[in-house]
Amino acid sequence: RSCTSPRRIVERVRHADGHDVWIDYTIDEVELDGQVTTLVTGQDVSEQKRAEEALRKGEQLFRGLYKHTPMMMWAIDYEGHYREVSDALLERLGYERHEIIGTDSRAQLTPESLRRLLEMNARNLEARDWWTRDFPLQVVRKDGVVLDIQFSGVPEPDEHANPQGWLCVATDLTEFNRSQEELRRSEERFRSAFQNAANGK
Repeated sequence: RSCTSPRRIVERVRHADGHDVWIDYTIDEVELDGQVTTLVTGQDVSEQKRAEEALRKGEQLFRGLYKHTPMMMWAIDYEGHYREVSDALLERLGYERHEIIGTDSRAQLTPESLRRLLEMNARNLEARDWWTRDFPLQVVRKDGVVLDIQFSGVPEPDEHANPQGWLCVATDLTEFNRSQEELRRSEERFRSAFQNAANGK
């Protein structure tokens, strides 16, 4: 029987052929035939360690991408809270990173855009289609200026293929839409002037 609570130690050791392996040791004091002795068992956890290291490097790359990409990018959890945001998104919206991480990503939407987004989410849930493609929205900057964006979202699936969050990217269409509106107004003024001239006014 065990005399004390087992201790665990994970160590890297050198294999006989020269490569490193990680061993998860369990050290337990047990009583055998009335004598207390130390029982040590070990399990090779090298694959787990390699997976953890790959995940750590992937997370570093992920954070680097979010920091330095010129695109408006963000990651949200299943409830819609920001997990990570790109510097470009912070610059466009006028926030500092600490002001936005953990907050509801829908808080920046105009009421009409929020209504449309919730309707789309309900349709996607019913269809079990977790992707969002080129969806137009309006977001409100910290200073109150409204921006037109078009965003797409890619689900992050769990082990059951259900979304546990989304990776999102958006294009700022504010200036493009503004120039298109100016062009439309110019065309209307030109058309009106032409019709007036043709009518002798």
